[in-house]
Amino acid sequence: MAVARVIRLEGIETPCLALTEAGELPEELTVDFPKGGLGSPHDGRERVTFRLQPSSRRDPVPSYVEIFDE
Repeated sequence: MAVARVIRLEGIETPCLALTEAGELPEELTVDFPKGGLGSPHDGRERVTFRLQPSSRRDPVPSYVEIFDE
């Protein structure tokens, strides 16, 4: 059964919803952002990958930060 969880993504001011299996959060999320839709630094970017911050795993609103390729 899918469960909706409120999460925060780095660079996005508004909390987001993530659909998860049984409420388990993935370690990484990959997101495609619409052009001009959110007013964020990610607008129009494709395949932005975020990693869950371990310290926020038990927070009511867990946080994800962008992973940068080296």
